[in-house]
Amino acid sequence: MQSRIIIYLLAAAALLAALGACPAMASPDDVTSGPGGEYAAHRLIVTFSPVAVDRADLVLLAHTGAGAVVSRDLGPLGLPGRQVVTLPDGADLEEAVARYRADPSVLRVERDWVVRLDRTPNDPGYASLWGLPKIAAPAAWDRTTGGTGVVVAVIDTGVDAAHPDLAPNVWTNPGEVPGNGLDDDANGYVDDVHGWDFRNGDPVPDDAYGHGTHCAGTIGAAGDNGIGIAGAAWTVRVMPLKYMQGNDCGFVSIAAEAILYANRMGADVISCSWYEPESPLIRDAIAASPALVVCSAGNEGRDTDATPQYPACYPLDQVISVAATDPADAMAPFSNYGATSVDLGAPGVSIYSAMPGGGYGWMSGTSMAAPHVAGVAALALSLDPSLSTAELRRALLEGADPVASLAGRSVSGGRLNASRTLALAAPPVPAVPPSTLSPTDTDTDGLYDDVNGNGREDFADVVLYFNQMTWIAGNEPVAAFDYNENGRIDFADVTWLFNNL
Repeated sequence: MQSRIIIYLLAAAALLAALGACPAMASPDDVTSGPGGEYAAHRLIVTFSPVAVDRADLVLLAHTGAGAVVSRDLGPLGLPGRQVVTLPDGADLEEAVARYRADPSVLRVERDWVVRLDRTPNDPGYASLWGLPKIAAPAAWDRTTGGTGVVVAVIDTGVDAAHPDLAPNVWTNPGEVPGNGLDDDANGYVDDVHGWDFRNGDPVPDDAYGHGTHCAGTIGAAGDNGIGIAGAAWTVRVMPLKYMQGNDCGFVSIAAEAILYANRMGADVISCSWYEPESPLIRDAIAASPALVVCSAGNEGRDTDATPQYPACYPLDQVISVAATDPADAMAPFSNYGATSVDLGAPGVSIYSAMPGGGYGWMSGTSMAAPHVAGVAALALSLDPSLSTAELRRALLEGADPVASLAGRSVSGGRLNASRTLALAAPPVPAVPPSTLSPTDTDTDGLYDDVNGNGREDFADVVLYFNQMTWIAGNEPVAAFDYNENGRIDFADVTWLFNNL
């Protein structure tokens, strides 16, 4: 025990000697470039061995030797032994890399690679919202328009949470009390009521640029509300996670933390419309996720089987990679493709969606294609929340419409079809012949709550309603059986009937 204390004291002394009188830390967001791409000039990501994870003295000695300080420990977020470190002003990044690699306690050290958006500029001259009819969304909406129980995390430039078409669907952290300055749910983020800004370290993931708001609108702009547009899912919970400030770059350390947050806070789907050089940190954050991670394939017009782009090309069960198509089902000329690395296509040319400040606008890119898939995934989960990631992914790929432009250039050879996806993910309940008993309105409120007409409200009414839901929807007045008053006959009415016995 005494020797361990001495080691700690020696390590602390060595750290003070190495750092001197608190040298000024360099700006962590300075960017440089080298073989492999752009990266943070004064920041690294270090992975320690399993033995060192439980030895604070070994970890401290490694950082001391490299002359770095820990800026973020990713262990509490689900990646034990992962730390983001920052070097002081004037430090040599390559020398620090060499020292970490020479330390037996360190498994890996990687640069904090730059992350950039997958978007291309375009001329706003095309008709609005062609993408949703193209993917048969109206037919899918006959079965479901979504649900409040499905959470889609949008890791992007932020989201305009006050936008009239998005405000009803913005996720709220149930464990956080707004504005009290406390971390009520003990997740490490104070007042993260509606997500988090990982770029600036605050609970306001707003969007000055528009990319994230545009993606969020395609996923889940409120439908049937008399304003603006509709998303693929009319009802959903969009979790805004900001990793980029405006149109500048983000970093893999920030994007990975956002993924880990989404994992921890219950996201069912994660939308990633950006790219980065291959990063073990991002790969491991995604591998730890229970969510479907929908990634844009990239906008370089290249074969990613030959030249992979990440995170879309990570060979993980959670990842689905999306190319961009145009109104004629041609692959967009800018879109990446790959017979084994790109899974399917979706509308991504001149897509009309929400923009910051309550407005709307057009954008093009595989960034716009991926949110269509994320929104349809949310629809499928609203029908069957028990779907596994593998089942959901399979339904999306097998439900795609075969199109010539994607044959041999994607795994599915097809473009997203929402209706076919729902049919595969959650087959409709067959209609059951009607009961010979006549339903009655026991309390004269206009609703037939005694479904089997036996003179009382009981569990038999719930069972009969569930079994005959499809027949009722096609043969009876909707208003008489729409118990929750959402304008349609669906499983929510079964729940209402059961809860109000």
